[in-house]
Amino acid sequence: MTRQLRILVVIGHWPSKTHPYLSWLFFRLKQNFPGLSLFHYNQPELEEGYTVIGKAAVNQVLEGSFYRRPFGLNPFLHLRAIFKILKNLSQSRAVISDCRAQGLSMGQAYGQLYYYQDLLGQRFDLVHINALQTACHFKSKQLFGQAKVLTSSRGQDFDFFPDRYDRVLQQIDILHVLGTYLKVKARAQGYKGPVSVIPPAFPEIPSISKPSNRGGIQDGKVIIATAARLSWVKGFEYSLITIKLLVDKGYDVTYRIYGDGEELEHLLYMVQNLGLTKKVQFYGWLEEPRLLEELKGVDFYLLLAISEAFNNSVLLAQALGIPCVVSDAGGLSENVADRISGRVVSRYDASAAAEALMELIDNSALYQQFSQNARQRVQNHFSLDHQVEQYKAMYEKVIATD
Repeated sequence: MTRQLRILVVIGHWPSKTHPYLSWLFFRLKQNFPGLSLFHYNQPELEEGYTVIGKAAVNQVLEGSFYRRPFGLNPFLHLRAIFKILKNLSQSRAVISDCRAQGLSMGQAYGQLYYYQDLLGQRFDLVHINALQTACHFKSKQLFGQAKVLTSSRGQDFDFFPDRYDRVLQQIDILHVLGTYLKVKARAQGYKGPVSVIPPAFPEIPSISKPSNRGGIQDGKVIIATAARLSWVKGFEYSLITIKLLVDKGYDVTYRIYGDGEELEHLLYMVQNLGLTKKVQFYGWLEEPRLLEELKGVDFYLLLAISEAFNNSVLLAQALGIPCVVSDAGGLSENVADRISGRVVSRYDASAAAEALMELIDNSALYQQFSQNARQRVQNHFSLDHQVEQYKAMYEKVIATD
């Protein structure tokens, strides 16, 4: 059954430097489902894929890919679209009718046919749209013919724009989420269909060896890091206050921030205002191979986010054996096991975060226990092999459902 299925994965772009674990996932799924093809919303970032899984693997997954057709003034491009539409007239009429019923103009309905003309006349057993945001661009399920439609919710979809996805939730056959937090949010939004909970995975990469305890507990020098987009939702202001509390208590702390974003100037001002210019270092955004090497010299990972779906960087830190101190925002409490692989504290509570860090700094045995537990937790619950098996089961179950 598995080898005869035809599956379309709609994705922003694959491979992608922002989500390297997806490079591994869809490579492995392609090995299990040779009939799997990708529909790219943007051009693939090939060099990133070559670095992560190799050129041969990337080319294997990209074979038979489909692409969104950008609108252009070249008349030959329009002739190509018109030919596709006329060749698949019945499906095209269904798409236009569906779009018009939703209040779209005739031009917008034609735009759906134009952008996604590669899909017209194709036959799939399952269409997996890799993100709810991407699913919003498809105004008609008729573009996928009779295929079952699965959509993934990977981020803070329901926290900031809860009503944006109502139409999508009404049309899909199954929703995949990274954790139970997102499942609860989808249910609260009125989604009544089946939900599959499959968290992200961290592939076993040979370059990752157990990092030695740098000696932060022994020599009194403690390095704490956060790798995240410099956005207010990541709670950096609470992280900086946490660092200030540690410094005021006499701890020799260095705080490394890996990332960039719109909050950089605000954070630089806050660092200066708190008197932390010699304690906080900004490194900018780093690609994952470089970030891996940087984190090997870190004692603790800190993320006091205000809103978070799951967070891959926290998973990465645990894979390296770094105890994490995180807020209880969203799915972080599913990511980190409190008092097992790290500490989970209340949002907005910098004092609690500082106390959690001080407890681990002052207790070497507890630190080592958390470090070992973190690595073991990733291996037991977030391995790539386990994730691939879960995806296989999800795909086959939704296809088999009448």
